[in-house]
Amino acid sequence: MFVNLPVNIADPVERLMAVHRSSPGAKEIQATLGAEMLGDLVDLVPPTVLSAATSAFVGSRISERIPPAHSVIVSNVPGPDFPLYLAGAEVVGPYPFGPLMEGSGLNISVLSHDGRLDVGLIACPDLVPHLDELLAGVLRGFDELEACFP
Repeated sequence: MFVNLPVNIADPVERLMAVHRSSPGAKEIQATLGAEMLGDLVDLVPPTVLSAATSAFVGSRISERIPPAHSVIVSNVPGPDFPLYLAGAEVVGPYPFGPLMEGSGLNISVLSHDGRLDVGLIACPDLVPHLDELLAGVLRGFDELEACFP
């Protein structure tokens, strides 16, 4: 889904509401296309053709001449609302991360788990050289929003 992320809005509640307002249209488009559309298309193309097309795309460097459709991927994965265990030990920090796509310099993945949110960031250092500062800003945003709803 393509959703606006209005980072230019100072008020945290207004910023959240702006994201919320842009979501229904994106969800409608996704529902029309179907959640499995991309996977279905990939299944139709033989692996050798897909590999050749990918190599041609990367080799042509076309992504350097055409702006990407997005600059950041944000993924929200609802996890279980109960504790998880691995070999008898409680999992206390599942740190999510997702893929970087050609032309996209940042992936932010959020995973809920047992009443908490864990956030994982992965970035291209050429496009996002100060990932630690970006993470600090994301965490500040969570704190600002939480302060609005005591």
